[in-house]
Amino acid sequence: MNDETYCFVQDNKARKQMAYGAKKKVRGGGKTVIMPSDNLTAKQRKELNSKVATYAMDKPHTYYELLAFPKDIRKEYLQGLVDKYHPSIHDLTAMMHVKRQTVDELLKSLGVETPRYYRNPTEKFEWRVFMGETAKQPVPEPELVKQEAAPASPMLIYTGIGDIDHLSLHVVGKPLQVANGIPKLLDANRQYYFSINITEVKEECSMEDSREFDPDP
Repeated sequence: MNDETYCFVQDNKARKQMAYGAKKKVRGGGKTVIMPSDNLTAKQRKELNSKVATYAMDKPHTYYELLAFPKDIRKEYLQGLVDKYHPSIHDLTAMMHVKRQTVDELLKSLGVETPRYYRNPTEKFEWRVFMGETAKQPVPEPELVKQEAAPASPMLIYTGIGDIDHLSLHVVGKPLQVANGIPKLLDANRQYYFSINITEVKEECSMEDSREFDPDP
């Protein structure tokens, strides 16, 4: 038996042994794997969880309340107030109930830019709402005074084409003005037949897409 045949026989033998062992294996009778945490009591497992802290970022806080915040949360809170409301240093002093020097040192230690004064009345109003000094309501916008246009003077607008015997007119104006204007276009010694068709009634006259005809040049 050469080496190749011997290796082949031994490999087949090992495969058969493995298959036989898997076939005869007892399933479900093994012991469940136990982890170290399974031996802990309910109290011990609860103590493994860290404490949950909640920080109110949408309400005013005094200086000593802010000292209880972590440094990163403290900086995020103050920087958010400066970016949103642009309060003055006096407003922050009144909120924290400390001296201005204390507030300046706190802002400097956190790297927060010293706040400027209000940019517009809306931010000032929103700061008062934040401090609870007034109820929140929309800031009234300045009223725009509507300027009424001066009434247009009555006019005659000529839009038709024709001669003195057959004339097409587009007349815009008050009845009296129309009645006084048409005779100036015609021969007073001749008799005419009129057909009046009122197409639209407007409060103001419009000259758009028309050419004004002045009966008294």
